[in-house]
Amino acid sequence: MRKIPTVFVRDPVNPKTVTETVTPGCEWVFAGEGVPTVKHDGTAVLIRGGKPFKRFEVKAGKPTPPDFEPAQDAREDTGGTPGWIPVADTPDNKWHIEAWNHGGSTLSDGTYELMGPKVQGNPENLKDHVLWRHGADRILNLPSAITHASLAEYLRQMGALGTPIEGIVWHHLDGRMAKIKSRDFGLPWPPRKEPGETSAIDPELPKIVEELRRKFQSTTEALERERGETARLRELLVDETARRMHVEANSYNEGLEWEEAGEMAKNGNKLVAGRLAEIRELAREHLASRL
Repeated sequence: MRKIPTVFVRDPVNPKTVTETVTPGCEWVFAGEGVPTVKHDGTAVLIRGGKPFKRFEVKAGKPTPPDFEPAQDAREDTGGTPGWIPVADTPDNKWHIEAWNHGGSTLSDGTYELMGPKVQGNPENLKDHVLWRHGADRILNLPSAITHASLAEYLRQMGALGTPIEGIVWHHLDGRMAKIKSRDFGLPWPPRKEPGETSAIDPELPKIVEELRRKFQSTTEALERERGETARLRELLVDETARRMHVEANSYNEGLEWEEAGEMAKNGNKLVAGRLAEIRELAREHLASRL
């Protein structure tokens, strides 16, 4: 997973905040081409081939672990190389293993955020360690006009309403991503927690979301198969109807009246329409039995 660029250029005087200048290459965000999602505060995890990998950065001048997989070239700012290493069953991966055993092993390939009581100070006040799919939480109420001021105000209001978020990540259809964080506008993060406060996020939700995603994908694939089968049956029916009409027509003598031929064609069209209706009904019943 490559380092995601911030949509605004950082302030050279105070690098913790951003200016109003759009970062080159992030213009697509302001053109409305990306899907905005909630940025959660944890640590990235990759699931590939049913196995978990954790984010790891090889510092400049430090030895590279033998099982390290770089995700990009060395960073210009630090010289470090971000990438992945397998999550081994060792004490330093305790929380990764806990999340993996708490439903993570059932998740499909992709990138996730590890969150929980012992990760990043647990800003979302979760009771358990979980893996949350990147891009799963779409933001539907973002201002239509995306500007420096509107994004800052949106994140400020989220905090004022008691639902603060670390930031926003935009996902482009071609795979590009861009981000902005509350701290980039000088807003407080992580939010202050009250004693005994728990998160509104149910730790079971990642599994529920993943199951719904799988059902949706299965349904979509089933529909495509049924469409293909219906089209094939329609072609066979039309061909067979045409063949039979041709045979019947040839059985008439040469003195067949044109009106009679026209009537026979109408009857053939009705037959085709009736059989197509039967096929559609059978397809709907077949699909319903699969869901």
